[in-house]
Amino acid sequence: MSRHPDASTPGTEATPAAAQFAAHVQYYLTQSPRQLPSRYLYDSLGSALFEAICRLPWYRITRAEERLLVRHAAAVLRQLAPLSSVVELGSGSGEKLRIILGQRGPDPDPLKVHVVDVSASALEATSRAIRAAEAVRVETHLGSYEAGLRSVRESGQGAERTLVLFLGSNIGNYDRPGASALVHGLRGQLGAGDGLLLGTDLVKSERELLLAYDDPLGVTAAFNLNLLERINRELGGDFDPSDYREELRDARFELPGATGPSS
Repeated sequence: MSRHPDASTPGTEATPAAAQFAAHVQYYLTQSPRQLPSRYLYDSLGSALFEAICRLPWYRITRAEERLLVRHAAAVLRQLAPLSSVVELGSGSGEKLRIILGQRGPDPDPLKVHVVDVSASALEATSRAIRAAEAVRVETHLGSYEAGLRSVRESGQGAERTLVLFLGSNIGNYDRPGASALVHGLRGQLGAGDGLLLGTDLVKSERELLLAYDDPLGVTAAFNLNLLERINRELGGDFDPSDYREELRDARFELPGATGPSS
């Protein structure tokens, strides 16, 4: 990438988010191995590609989690009653949140729903998905999980009993130190009587992992390589995605010589 990562697209001024993106690109691509935070995979195109991945026959975790929520969400809600707010970290399409809200039963009590995501298009999709939910007030938070939950708390709207949702095995985007730091940070934001519903995948065979994360249709490859295109679009980079390929190593993707999905 020949263009300096601090540069913005010609004719525009860098926003704080763009400046942070540029700074992270500059920093993480000088590490060994070179990597990038996984949050940057989720621009509008990346979010759409990820939703397509979730519907591929080889990527089963989304459908399995939805089935579990249909069976058990009502029991989770009863365990935390009376529940005042729900915070979802990384909502995606909003389908899982829609399932949970639909398990509240008839004439539900008013509920505040806070949706946190790094993708503006995911926040819009979630708002549409739960628009018909009864007695729900929705507030969206564009930013990191930690910042979004902190914003809920600082607003005073999280003072009552809260259920935090962290689903989709998203914790797998973190290495062990990062996951530990995240969970401890979430614990610090939760109060007595609050709940955390954490969705994780089970151990899979190598064949299953290869099919799920290196799918025959190439959707996952397009999802990962779109990050290089995003750098080109937003930071004036000159990556040629055709020069890169993805490899699955220890259940993680790496783009040799370029990037890997780090948090």
